[in-house]
Amino acid sequence: VEFEGLMAVAEALRNSSPAMVDRALPGPVNYAQIPALAERGVQRLKHFLDELNIHLEGREFIAAGQFSIADITAVVAVDFARVVKVRPGDEHPHLLRWRAAMEARGTMA
Repeated sequence: VEFEGLMAVAEALRNSSPAMVDRALPGPVNYAQIPALAERGVQRLKHFLDELNIHLEGREFIAAGQFSIADITAVVAVDFARVVKVRPGDEHPHLLRWRAAMEARGTMA
């Protein structure tokens, strides 16, 4: 979830946001944005949503048959994707069901 979801969002955001000009990578050295990496990040993120949707078919949780850090991290990735204008849609019914169930948890509100 971290590498396929969160890193894809970071790649897209850091390489496209006006607020991140010359900050495409974290750290003390300034690195220029690379638009092709922003595009790749969006593609990776869309693929992540597709794969997560497939994985969640017939499952209530992402891992171990119970609520776990994997669910928490995936919620962050799915929700954070909006900053690069990527959201799950009708083509992700299992993901949307799972996200609604996560929202209904008192601990996720």
